[in-house]
Amino acid sequence: MERGYLSRNDQGLIEIVALNEDPMASWRMETSELPKSVTAVTDKGSALILAITGSGHTTAFGPLASVRRYRARVLIAGLDPERLRSDRISSLTLYFPGIGRWSGLRSYDENFEHGEKGLLKTYSVKLGSPTDQIANVGRSTELVVSSHWQVSGPGDRRILYTPTAITCRSSRPRPIRELRDRLSWFHALLCLAHLGFVTADGGAATVDSSQEDLRPEYWDSRFMFRPPGVAEPSEPAFPLFTLETLGGIGSLPRWLRLCEKHPRATRPITETYLRGGLSATVRLLEVASGIEYWVNAHSRSAAWARRKGPKSRLLADHVGSCFNSWSGDGERWADEFWKTYNRLKHEPSFSPDYRKTALLAESGALLLAAALLNRVAGTKEPSRVMFDQAHRTWQIRDALKEVLS
Repeated sequence: MERGYLSRNDQGLIEIVALNEDPMASWRMETSELPKSVTAVTDKGSALILAITGSGHTTAFGPLASVRRYRARVLIAGLDPERLRSDRISSLTLYFPGIGRWSGLRSYDENFEHGEKGLLKTYSVKLGSPTDQIANVGRSTELVVSSHWQVSGPGDRRILYTPTAITCRSSRPRPIRELRDRLSWFHALLCLAHLGFVTADGGAATVDSSQEDLRPEYWDSRFMFRPPGVAEPSEPAFPLFTLETLGGIGSLPRWLRLCEKHPRATRPITETYLRGGLSATVRLLEVASGIEYWVNAHSRSAAWARRKGPKSRLLADHVGSCFNSWSGDGERWADEFWKTYNRLKHEPSFSPDYRKTALLAESGALLLAAALLNRVAGTKEPSRVMFDQAHRTWQIRDALKEVLS
């Protein structure tokens, strides 16, 4: 047992500073010896701290205290440490406000009644939970998309809270990493759909405890802290695509498998919304590498990937006429994209036009995203929504046609 305090730093990480009763032991401690978990009892309540990412110590001499420091990403608050059987987790739930349009779920119905002269006469709201959407994602684990609602505040100032709840749950307690990984892949899809970091503003967990009905609060910097420099969604009510576009809840296991097996293809289209933007040249290199990987991954199993020509042209032709029409001239776009990619790799003196490179990179990311989402959906509906409707991509489309003309 150690004495210390908890805080959250400006990077969203949980920091533990504990009094070091045996400073000499810290000198012998290997840097890889991180605890799997830490339980804490404070004047505000008790907590289980997980996903510990780093540690350090300060050894002081004289009238100063020696301390150990730990940094972690996850804190589960409101539990009794003495009732815990292990540090494993059975379920994690995240609450995302503002994604009802994407999920297709709504937990409230409003009724406005107007009187004479169009003035509002009465207003009523009815809260209820639609049927949960559940997908089996393997290893006795399910992903659940549902509506969460709660009412708080006094009678003359009610506060309604109706976010979409995303739950990853298992039939038995598991290491938290297994559930967090699946939530991370889902979160990447959500950020891609909204073209920005979608922030969860709360959560709940089911811990391995003898208190069966316990649902402590869950904090996780991975989902609840937007890194500096990362854009937030500009139009959350109008996502690039919806869950329905992908074919509904049954598409989510396919997306999770894609992220697990082909991260070299999925990360180039999602990391910019999770970690921050890159320069135009680095972004193009990253996207082109993803396209090259995805085409090569199908060279043995699909005829479209064995044709001659730049990988960008093969993928554009595979996605279909909607991208070729959207880009103005698919063949010219593909040749320009691949030529810029090769020159960036092999010509140190090459100084590309920044705006043109940025537009090529973003259009290439959209093409790769369409190809991956078509695979997830099992149809070409995602590419049709992204390029034929173009409700979120028309500005890139018009600027791209201008620089390629």
